[in-house]
Amino acid sequence: MKPAMNMHEVYPRNTLIWKVATGTVLFGSAVLLFPLLLCALVVYIPYKKIKAALARPQPSDRFDYQASNVTTPPLYTMTSQYITTTDGTRIAIDLYLPTDSICASPRACILTQTRYFRSISLRWPWRLLANQGRPFSFLHTRYYEGMLGAGYAVVAMDIRGTGASFGTVLHPWHVLERQDSVDVIDWITRQPWSNGRVGLWGMSYEATAAYLTVSTHHPAIKACVPMYMFYDMYSDIASPGGIAQHFFTLKWAELTAYLDRNAMSDLPAMMGLGRLFFQGVTPASRDWDDLVCAVAEHETNWKAEIHPSLNRDSHTNGNITPGDLSLSHVRHAMEMSTVPMLYYTGWYDQTVRSSLQGFSLVPQRSQVVIGPWNHSGVQFYNPVTQIHQRSACDHVNRVVSFFRHHLNDDVTACSAATFTGSIEYFTLGDNTWRVATSWPPPHATRHDFFLSMNDRALVTDVRAIQPGSCTWNVEYQRDLGGVSRWQATIDVYEPMQYHGWHAANHVVFTSLPFDHSVTVQYYLCLRWNH
Repeated sequence: MKPAMNMHEVYPRNTLIWKVATGTVLFGSAVLLFPLLLCALVVYIPYKKIKAALARPQPSDRFDYQASNVTTPPLYTMTSQYITTTDGTRIAIDLYLPTDSICASPRACILTQTRYFRSISLRWPWRLLANQGRPFSFLHTRYYEGMLGAGYAVVAMDIRGTGASFGTVLHPWHVLERQDSVDVIDWITRQPWSNGRVGLWGMSYEATAAYLTVSTHHPAIKACVPMYMFYDMYSDIASPGGIAQHFFTLKWAELTAYLDRNAMSDLPAMMGLGRLFFQGVTPASRDWDDLVCAVAEHETNWKAEIHPSLNRDSHTNGNITPGDLSLSHVRHAMEMSTVPMLYYTGWYDQTVRSSLQGFSLVPQRSQVVIGPWNHSGVQFYNPVTQIHQRSACDHVNRVVSFFRHHLNDDVTACSAATFTGSIEYFTLGDNTWRVATSWPPPHATRHDFFLSMNDRALVTDVRAIQPGSCTWNVEYQRDLGGVSRWQATIDVYEPMQYHGWHAANHVVFTSLPFDHSVTVQYYLCLRWNH
């Protein structure tokens, strides 16, 4: 199927009547509200300047070696089309190609496989204000622009059973999705603009999909950047510690149900206004019936469920177990792979362990970045000041730099050999970046504490333990309040904070003060001995 541009107009609601009516309402509103807006600006601008002058300097999460990288958005074309896989399923893709004359020769391509719409089509006139009038992605567009600016082509695909792709989701990261990615890579390498080298990139679900594609050992894959990857869904997010995490599962199930019906604009978070702004997923052909038929096939998609007694071996919807979603089944394939990996995660996300698990398999060809971020790296939370702020770190530049080192034509065997495994991690509190070659870092020491019922103390000497019991009235327990890292997996733009910590009526054990400074690295581990 031939690629097509300007896919906004495929939706049938783009009538001349809509455009005239919307333009009239907007113009009338602007005329009526202009005096109020002008008065608001007169007050707001001085207020912002005064607030900035009085504000305390806040720490930065920017890499120590990284200068500000403000560039002009690159020139590129964006087309959409279907690719037919080996089993006959039609997969929707967006193809981004740089138009700079310097990039006229064949180039490497970066592939991402998304569960949450490869791009979104806006209604008129809002489309004129975003992404140079093209469909866009909330979190991905700035990454695509960074990759395009570096001269790479970008292909974004809706995995089967989602977005504008045909097919059905049998369960997350099904082996058929992996085969689809191989078929798309084969298609990429056959294109006249391709030099045969492919990099894999993605966040969250997409990151795990990229990791699984690496396990296929496709010869075109030269580098992979999984950001905020889930290695084991059961332990990482579904039931951490064996306790069902209802918030994420229910929210994720709700989100995917709306997306699979192409009804993103009806999400409760849109408060009934979504249809004024969003049309839905970007079509992959000019035939409206293609999108209608594709969405109809999503009706039988796998749906997440919550079972109170869920464990790793419990069979759920689709006759799969949580253990089936673990990446441990490709462990041997990943150990045999030679693809360089950059794992990217944050302390306020639940994917740190996943990234370190990936690193531990083949540390000599893996790098890890652990920042003070939530899921997707949108926010930087400072536990000392308890201030949350937008991340100042240039994540895009870090990702593109990794691809430059491993994906470009001029990467020689000698330069590739200089790649060494490392872990860059941000230390909260003193707000500095550090580097280690193993985990835990070589200089780290283990401290063991034991619960003692004498004044609910944490003691370091087993002989000081006082036996006993503690009674806890759960009727008076309160929520910690705010937004935790578990909730921030979905609500990535909500402020990270715990404002009810001291009033939560939890059982607390406290140690004596340390006589020296201590830096806690990685997680605290609680182990019960019977």
